[in-house]
Amino acid sequence: MDNLLKLLILLASLLFTFSSCLGVGLFIWKKLLGKKLPETSVIFFLGEVFISLVTIISGLLFSYPTNLIFLLAFLFPFFVSGIIFFLKRLRTYNFPKDLLSRILLLTLITLLAIYILRALLPPIAWDEVVYHEPVVREIAQGNVDFPLLKDSPYNYFYEPFSLFYGNFPYSSEAFASLGYLLSFGYPSIASILYLVNFVVFLFFIRWALKNLFGVGGIAWLAIGIALSLSGNLIPVLSTSYIDLNQAIYQFIAVILLLVATKKKIYYLIIPSLVFASYSLGQKYTATYFLPFYGLLFLIEGLREKSFKKFSPFLLKSILLGLLAGGFWYFKNLFLYGNPIYPLIFGHQGFSEKAYNLVIQTQLDPHFPRTLEVLWQQLKENYTNEAGIIFSGAAIFLFGILGKKKLNIYSIYLLIFSIYLFLFNFYVGNQLVRYILVAPIFIYFVLGQFLGKNKLLGVFLVLVVLLSFPKSPLWPAWKNKINDLRYLSTGNYNEFYKGNIGCLIDVVSLVQENPKSKAINLWDPYASAFYSQEDVFYYPGDFGKNTKLPEEVEYLYINISYKEQFLVNKDKNSNMLDIDGRLELEKALLNSKKEVFNKQSCRVYSIR
Repeated sequence: MDNLLKLLILLASLLFTFSSCLGVGLFIWKKLLGKKLPETSVIFFLGEVFISLVTIISGLLFSYPTNLIFLLAFLFPFFVSGIIFFLKRLRTYNFPKDLLSRILLLTLITLLAIYILRALLPPIAWDEVVYHEPVVREIAQGNVDFPLLKDSPYNYFYEPFSLFYGNFPYSSEAFASLGYLLSFGYPSIASILYLVNFVVFLFFIRWALKNLFGVGGIAWLAIGIALSLSGNLIPVLSTSYIDLNQAIYQFIAVILLLVATKKKIYYLIIPSLVFASYSLGQKYTATYFLPFYGLLFLIEGLREKSFKKFSPFLLKSILLGLLAGGFWYFKNLFLYGNPIYPLIFGHQGFSEKAYNLVIQTQLDPHFPRTLEVLWQQLKENYTNEAGIIFSGAAIFLFGILGKKKLNIYSIYLLIFSIYLFLFNFYVGNQLVRYILVAPIFIYFVLGQFLGKNKLLGVFLVLVVLLSFPKSPLWPAWKNKINDLRYLSTGNYNEFYKGNIGCLIDVVSLVQENPKSKAINLWDPYASAFYSQEDVFYYPGDFGKNTKLPEEVEYLYINISYKEQFLVNKDKNSNMLDIDGRLELEKALLNSKKEVFNKQSCRVYSIR
């Protein structure tokens, strides 16, 4: 019954959030733009942009539960108008009638259902546990004090943690904090909301194919299935990683710009610039996207002689864009004199050692910038992407060698994809999840050939489905499905054991005595994962003379993490008192008092 109640509250919170996004987006569009209403998904994402701004401001002004009461009162009229708007739009939607479309739709729904069900389970991925979810929680609790994450125990393991991670742009997390409030702290609400975004985004792809290429039919369904099983997207779907969310806004920004010039609907540059700006408010790596987007804006303005047509909307676009994504940059400018703190323009508050550590561990590329390594990265990240390879071959065959040549918009998007990969490799830090919009562009370009040529769409789906069991990500997908069995019980101990190993047993041992704690010298993940539970103790200083409180009854050592710290001792000494920790461990450790030994976890009684 308890699980059923949680599920009902979750569904109610999702309904309120979804409808409020539509209501706010509708209000913004009518009051500030006053033009013909666009596709429903554009309204939805426009509302999400400004709800994220409202939630972060409410988190600054009010603590919990005042912020919850304020948001409910403020958003309720938009919630009502959003429901009415959605029901009206729903009547105009034509569900597929032919057998092939229904089969593809059922396949897509099945894949999405698996992701959504998996997202109901608690977050366990490193970035989720360490900073994405804690930031959502801090904003929801009205505990907004910059830099964020100042109270995170992860600071005991990474000196510049709060200064660095606590000053990132967090627009997506601010939006997710609304769901966290409404669901009374459902732990994986961010993952679920981002999946809702992905579902809504697929409907935008449907609209975009029709308006940019004049294509309908099964194209959007085939692309949706291909994206759902893309090796680049699978690692972030069902998680609170915001890379796909960022890619969604980047894609919409580009497509709206192209549709604005192609169909001469010039006011669409307003949401285009708003969404481009909002992507900057989600993550610093959105800057990869900006140079080409700016160049595309300039080229299209000159090619179509659209600048005069754009001019009535530019001021409004800039102002709304600054509101959409600018909060985090203005905040950093005000606090540190550097909008992209701590990069490039100064890093006040950091010691030089701590700043150098950030550069070495977070910002430097993972591999040398050579052509050989570039080719290796291409092979590692894309040769197992059968759908991408098939799409590339089909685009070459039909768009270059065939009768229907690629139009200028397709060429833009393909060049954009190549640019993103090269920019990420040579300038960025080379993680492909930072450029997820690139594979989306490629599938979208293929979509123009899938309207009349249904067989090509069927082939794309078959290639993706049949090659997937041979993909390196097949085991990860099977794990997602296997994890679903834990949903019915509501007892996640076995789920945790399968995913975070011996740590769950360590905590169970310590919690046998509710008043006891274990000193944790080496495990940063445990510090973040159990930050809300009073399980671990972290001393203010280290050494053989360190005095511990009476409730600290155990010494917990994670051998694996300890070895990682010691292997890079010189580098890690910049942020940790490695020698002091070793000295304290030696003073406390008594091998005869070992009470737990499993995998990399060791626990010793110290009383």
